Amino acid sequence: MPEHLSLTAIVVHDYDEAITFFVGKLGFELREDTRLNEALKGRGVRFLEAPRREPYGTVAIFEDLYGNRWDLIERTPEVRSAALAPWRARALCS
Repeated sequence: MPEHLSLTAIVVHDYDEAITFFVGKLGFELREDTRLNEALKGRGVRFLEAPRREPYGTVAIFEDLYGNRWDLIERTPEVRSAALAPWRARALCS
């Protein structure tokens, strides 16, 4: 049975480097939803920039009430498939 962590925040110096390590090397999966962007703005959440496209997906960065920065990331279908590949292979071998 696959195990997972959820609702985990990690402070890093470089987002892209951290994503490469945690997703690429450790096989972690990012769960996000940038469709929340407009709803959150309507509730007074302060976004630091407009959502932007990256090779791994769309990123929207906001600050919480303490000034901590959070990334909402909606992965591309290719990244989603690649992230699930190790789990699929393990399931097929079971």
